[in-house]
Amino acid sequence: YGMHLGASADADADGQPNGTASGDDLDAQGDDDDGVVLARPLAGGTTATFEITASEPGLLNAWVDFNGDGDWSDVGEQVFMDRPLLAGTQTLEGAVPEVATDAKVTARFRFGSEPGLSPIGVALDGEVEDYLVEVIVGTRLSIDWSGTGVTVRGQGGAGRVQDIEYTEHLPAPSWQHLGTRTADGMGRFEIADPQASNTVHRAYRSVLP
Repeated sequence: YGMHLGASADADADGQPNGTASGDDLDAQGDDDDGVVLARPLAGGTTATFEITASEPGLLNAWVDFNGDGDWSDVGEQVFMDRPLLAGTQTLEGAVPEVATDAKVTARFRFGSEPGLSPIGVALDGEVEDYLVEVIVGTRLSIDWSGTGVTVRGQGGAGRVQDIEYTEHLPAPSWQHLGTRTADGMGRFEIADPQASNTVHRAYRSVLP
């Protein structure tokens, strides 16, 4: 009692796991998983930013099923280990491994006074919050200038819709839209830029629409 994430907590006789991390949210006591906010999707090979709100000082342990295999036991899936929290809202950063899958996966956050908590099992105090979070595979671009103009090719998440942008203003870019492409089942896409041969230099990027 008194130690929780976010604004509220409820009591449950046992865990209520399901594939969308919503079992506890759908019970009669309502959705009390409100202590963690993600600023953007988790991208493989980058650093993720978590906004955590704690009712009082304590320790945070957190896991994300980055490869989507249904557990939190793989290397790199424990994002925070006995991370001290202060009362109030704070911003924490955690590493997302390169092996992350392109999917929505489950994450678990355990807050309490005890160190060394695992994803399951009893604790003396605190709260457990589960979330369904989006993980994306980073898109890698390559440029083919062997023909007329330029062809931009990408490799990323399968079936993902992406906007391709370009700029001729570096190092302070002013990005303009080139086109939208949907990756195939292998995560590949390409787009032609016939105007690129008439410019001194042009840089490209891929963004989610």
